[in-house]
Amino acid sequence: MTHSFKTAFELIKKYSRKSVFYSYFKRLFLLITVPFLVILSGIYYYHQKAIDTEIRYSAQNTFDRASIQCTNTFQEIFNITHRYNEDIYVQWFFNTDSENFIESSKLFYSHLTRMLSLTTATSSTISRVSLYGFANNYIYSSGGGGFAQKVVTTETWYQHYKETGETSFIISGQNSDNSPSIQVVYPFSGNSIHGGLIIFDIATHNLNNLLLGGLTSDYYNFYILDEKHTPIYSSAGESLDFTEFLTSWQKSSPKPQEREGKLYFASTIDGFPRVTLIGVHNSAKAGAPTDTTSSVLFILFALLALLAPLGISLYISMKFYQSIANIITRINVTDTNNMSEMNEFSYISNHITDLMDKNRITETALVEQTAAFKQAQAHALQAQLNPHFLFNTLHLIGLHARVLLKGENPVTTMVSLLSEFLSAALDTHNYIVTVKQELDYTEKYLEIQKVKYKNNFDIIWDVDEEILSCNTIKLILQPLIENSFQHAIPLLENGKRGAIEISAKLDDKGDINFCVKDNGPKIPSHRLTELRKKLEVEDMPKKDHIGLANVNTRIRVVYGAPYGVSIFSTEEGTSVYIKIPKE
Repeated sequence: MTHSFKTAFELIKKYSRKSVFYSYFKRLFLLITVPFLVILSGIYYYHQKAIDTEIRYSAQNTFDRASIQCTNTFQEIFNITHRYNEDIYVQWFFNTDSENFIESSKLFYSHLTRMLSLTTATSSTISRVSLYGFANNYIYSSGGGGFAQKVVTTETWYQHYKETGETSFIISGQNSDNSPSIQVVYPFSGNSIHGGLIIFDIATHNLNNLLLGGLTSDYYNFYILDEKHTPIYSSAGESLDFTEFLTSWQKSSPKPQEREGKLYFASTIDGFPRVTLIGVHNSAKAGAPTDTTSSVLFILFALLALLAPLGISLYISMKFYQSIANIITRINVTDTNNMSEMNEFSYISNHITDLMDKNRITETALVEQTAAFKQAQAHALQAQLNPHFLFNTLHLIGLHARVLLKGENPVTTMVSLLSEFLSAALDTHNYIVTVKQELDYTEKYLEIQKVKYKNNFDIIWDVDEEILSCNTIKLILQPLIENSFQHAIPLLENGKRGAIEISAKLDDKGDINFCVKDNGPKIPSHRLTELRKKLEVEDMPKKDHIGLANVNTRIRVVYGAPYGVSIFSTEEGTSVYIKIPKE
């Protein structure tokens, strides 16, 4: 496995960006990453949508609560006004002129003081209540220490009343401590001859706590507008122009509107249609912590969506690529340094093409060898008739010679040896024999030659006994020895005695090596070259051209290359070698 990975990395490094590995990796990475990112984006989108819905829902609830609180505050003022209208002491205050008012009893003061103080004490928003009589031009206020005094002409409500003549209005004002407030003014409508005004001061800090409910102005601001859409209250202490928003809100529907990252809400106060409450929710700031968390989570998941597919793609791509690397390794691992193809597939394709070409060449050679083998079989069958006839004739001659010469004699001996040799040659059923059998056939042939040449040559044997039981092709030594008798021994000069050395041994690789060596004259170089070229041609020898080429072809047909015949010649003689596998 380690070797496989090492080979794969070497191939990737060799082909670089053209490697099939990168093609696998890029496709797998995109195939895995795109769905991951799509799903993640969908989750993020719906998560953000849920957060936005939650923010809108929370902002709507806050505004609805503030609207109810604002309505309750104005309803409370309306109820107090109604109670004041029915109180006899209040009626008496508004019906008394200035002179009689000053001379009134302490009981009157005590009742009014208690009544006004109770109002501010029981209300969470009303900071001061004032009674102003038209007849006496006096004002009696819960913030005045329980004594009536002349009206202060600098009061905001008083200036508005004098300028407009309105007796029912809401304006921005100031408390007794000069803090900002909202002043709600109603006319006294009880049993009165002269009448007057009832003024309620709503402290803005109390109203802030009531409307915001613990929120800060960074997230939510509330504004109260009068009938002219003029802001009379702001929780943020600023005055904004809501004309455009109110126009759009009234035309469309009373739904929140989003402007520049803020949600705008608006509603009229139940029972007080002239008063408009506006809420501005800073959704960007309200959702900032959540958005930050969501963004961080999205980034983390995005990194995971990249790293996880990266690891998976690398693992799967390497698994796929290992198969390709193993194929190339099986083809030729040492050849990877010389690959100039575009990628691994082209290398494998080229190798398969080369292999197919080699197979075609091999098939052609096999067809040619098969044809040559069939031709040899035809020659053998054709030649079999004459030796068979000759064998029968020789047998008959041997019988007559034994009768005529009255017993065994040289003629009968040669006829017998020749008959046995021909019997072995004609036995086509046993093409493969043992080394011992082959050596026996060789001895019979040599016995015939001894009679022919009158024992004027010597035979030297050098055979390893361990190979005697091994298999070999029949009659491969006889043609080599026959060549020695035809081309070597007859050419010896000065009465030199001929010698033939026959050896059969195992070489270092475990193959069997036969050698037939004579002491004849050296074969000329050009002739030796011709013989070697003839041995290189694998076709069967034609017609009667038997001998070395015949034996070489028979060996290669059975065993294939690199087995066969080789020849060497020196001044000391000629050696012919036969190499076959040990079987």
